[in-house]
Amino acid sequence: MKDNKKKELNPEQLQKKISELEIENNQKTLELEKMKEIASKSQSQYVSLKYDFDSYISRIEKEKATLQESIFIKSIKNVLPFVEELRKSLESVSDEIKDNSSIKWLNIMYEKFIKKLGEMWVFLFDSIGEEPNHDFHEPLGFEQTEEANKWKIVREYEKWFIYKKWDTQTVIKPAKVIVWN
Repeated sequence: MKDNKKKELNPEQLQKKISELEIENNQKTLELEKMKEIASKSQSQYVSLKYDFDSYISRIEKEKATLQESIFIKSIKNVLPFVEELRKSLESVSDEIKDNSSIKWLNIMYEKFIKKLGEMWVFLFDSIGEEPNHDFHEPLGFEQTEEANKWKIVREYEKWFIYKKWDTQTVIKPAKVIVWN
């Protein structure tokens, strides 16, 4: 038969056991502090990394939007000469054939095209009577005039187009004009 009694420790053994437990407790406390420090550094690194990643994503999105806008504007620039040729052709139609159904149809198509450009934030502007602005107008020449119209645009060979969306404004094609001086 085995003795089920707990072995009692004498005071010296009890003191030794208490010292061992204190040492073990101190070690565990040190380990816990190290773990807390590692966790704190990890959290700080995570927050920093997340901020950097979010900034990167934001920058990429802006670059993507800028690139898409640039490609769009380049595409529109390739189409505008045809729009201008159509406009000039319609303006030069003689009065005798203006009522022709084909001319009317071309006029409707031109108007629809200009409207569709407006829906894509591309707008056509008239320059007659305005003061020349180097951002919007390309003077081709000058004509003598009366003092009242001095330095005003009197003729337009080509209209100007601008891409204007929210805060963005880009001249796609400046107007080619004649200025009175």
